[in-house]
Amino acid sequence: MHNDRDITLDVLRVLAAFAVVVLHVSAKLVVQSPSVSDGMWWYGNVADSASRWCVPVFVMISGALLLGRCKVSPGAFYKRRFGRLLVPVLAWSIFYLAWDTVRGEELTVRYTIASLLDGGAYYHMWYLYMAVGLYALTPLLSQGVANASPGKLVALAASVFCFSIPVAMRQALIGGSRAPFVMQSVLYVGYYVLGYAIVRSGAWHGKPGWRVWGAFYVVSVTATAGTTAWLLPGLGTRSWQVAYNYLNPVVVLMSLSVFAGVRAASAHVPERCRSPVLWRKASDLAFGTYLVHPFWFDVVRLGNRKAALTSTWWGLPAFVIGVFVLSASSAFVIRRVPVLQRVV
Repeated sequence: MHNDRDITLDVLRVLAAFAVVVLHVSAKLVVQSPSVSDGMWWYGNVADSASRWCVPVFVMISGALLLGRCKVSPGAFYKRRFGRLLVPVLAWSIFYLAWDTVRGEELTVRYTIASLLDGGAYYHMWYLYMAVGLYALTPLLSQGVANASPGKLVALAASVFCFSIPVAMRQALIGGSRAPFVMQSVLYVGYYVLGYAIVRSGAWHGKPGWRVWGAFYVVSVTATAGTTAWLLPGLGTRSWQVAYNYLNPVVVLMSLSVFAGVRAASAHVPERCRSPVLWRKASDLAFGTYLVHPFWFDVVRLGNRKAALTSTWWGLPAFVIGVFVLSASSAFVIRRVPVLQRVV
């Protein structure tokens, strides 16, 4: 890996933060009118399908940055990483539990404790808990991949997917209780290693071309949206738990296409147009944007009294842009307040 900051990872982090907002806004359309004969449902379904790569790409970015760079002792690594993650986990869990009470939800002591332990304080907080598990595995994984060739790294990632995909698909199909999100992190090791493998291998930077990856992306989005519609009559709401699953093989291909495609496309961007400082500053806001966006999603939705933002064709992009701008702006302000910097 290069010692210099990789601008493509900054670009991917910003795009992934935006895609998360697209996913959650479009999911509202999918849930509120689950019928394949409804044009608005298809609108939400396609938008949701097209953004399913967001979380896997976040995991791939983390793998690219952390694997192979864990040069310190496991104790030092844990102290630094867990110290940086613990504050956001606790702060935002408390914030969203308090937000639930403001919205009229009745919180019991048992529910509150379970939420703080299992990542259920709000629907997006699971990612932080899953990241805890990945960080716990990082020193061990780093030793295993340090001297591996790119081909062996890809083979390792593929082997993990051969385990995690059937587990995730079975879980989505039969439902029931699942392991805590920290334990679920094992299922995402394939993405973690794959991100490192792609960045480690210079051949992936320009080949195959971005057009090929773009074609894979279009095919995977089409397959995801079509599978969701096909499964909906028989599985009902579980159809999107299966088709939208981050470990659905088609979503794996979609995530790979976005990650590798952006890196391939960057090889064709003129040096004068790269603006590394701008992307770095925007990338620094991505984590905060992810953490705060459900709050603004709720605020905008509560203010959407005539449902124009979820019942019109122009509503979805307006909703997405509004939530993203408010969230990024909030992250920018929070980062400027010394006492709050650690929460983002």
